[in-house]
Amino acid sequence: MRLGSTELLDLLQVADSAFPIGSFSHSLGLESLAAEGALASAADLSRTGERLLGGLATSDLPAARAAHGADELESLLAADHAVTATRSARESREASAAMGRRMIVAARAIGVSDPLLDAYEESVRGERAPGSHPVAWGSSLRAMGVSLDAALHGLAFSVLAGFVAAGQKLIPLGQGAAQGVLRELRCTIAAAVERSRDIEPLGVFAFAPELEIASMAHERLDGRLFAS
Repeated sequence: MRLGSTELLDLLQVADSAFPIGSFSHSLGLESLAAEGALASAADLSRTGERLLGGLATSDLPAARAAHGADELESLLAADHAVTATRSARESREASAAMGRRMIVAARAIGVSDPLLDAYEESVRGERAPGSHPVAWGSSLRAMGVSLDAALHGLAFSVLAGFVAAGQKLIPLGQGAAQGVLRELRCTIAAAVERSRDIEPLGVFAFAPELEIASMAHERLDGRLFAS
């Protein structure tokens, strides 16, 4: 994967934690695991991060792949509804929709314009589509001219980075150890992107029961650091 300087800078901008989509407001189930005592070390965080990426490989990444390659609105809407259906926890569905909608707004704010993205945004505003994060990501990065491979690796890394940042606060974990988890899982990211090639846009699925159950339990915690 070789990127031109402009493409690289575009990818770095949207994958950065400062890009205003609210990803660092969500723990994706980690806060519940920490409350249960199931998240207490860097090893626990790495193990759970690997499971997260396993779920992304068959859900968010194929959906983003479909969105990036879509040439008509109906394909985007179908991918959007399909990937949203893989999230059994209400909290994870709502988090994805919130981040997706903010992704479109943030892309607009930096001057990204594209007829298909315009039509998708209108559908989301009209509540004909959930506006899921992976579909908004794939659509926006295609409109920015970022290649498919780069967009998928960027999506997986940005989701994992937010996940690790949440774990860093909850364990708590030092900055070096948290970066070590990200480094350790870089090959798992590449494997997840490769696995996503085999999944049809309407055949997406996710099997990460530990995280889904934790997301369901999150809203019932007595005190929360992260959005519910």
